Amino acid sequence: MQLQSFVAGKWQAGSRKAVALRPDDSAIADSYGYCLLKRGRPDEALAELRRADRLSPGDPVILSHLGDALIAAGHREEARSVFRRALAPRRTASRRQQALADAQAMVDPRERGDRDEAKARAEIAQKLKSLSP
Repeated sequence: MQLQSFVAGKWQAGSRKAVALRPDDSAIADSYGYCLLKRGRPDEALAELRRADRLSPGDPVILSHLGDALIAAGHREEARSVFRRALAPRRTASRRQQALADAQAMVDPRERGDRDEAKARAEIAQKLKSLSP
C-alpha cells in the first residue's frame, strides 16, 4: 500500500508539472483529467476535461472522458449532451463520410489515430444508449 501511495504521489506531481509546462496541450489536460477521474476526483477532473475540450473542441476521446466525469459528478443530462456532441459528424465530413472513415480506421492498422477516434465514437454510442430513459 505504501508503494501505491508513493507512485500516486509521483504521478500527481508529474502531471501537475506537465500541465504547468504545457497549459495549451489538450492531450495533457485530457490525460490529467482522466487520471483524476480514475482516482475518484470527478470535480477536479471536470475542470481539466472542460479545459481540454476548449483547447480541442469536438475531439471524441476528450468528450468521452468529459461525459464519464459528468456522470461521476451526477450530471447525467449534461453527459448525454456531451456524448451527442461527440457523435455529431465533424464539420468537414457528412455522416456518410464519417461512418466510412470510422469503418476504415477500425480495419486499417496504419490509421492508428483515426482508429482510436473511431473506437471512442463506438464506445460513446454505447454510453449514450445506456443513459437513455
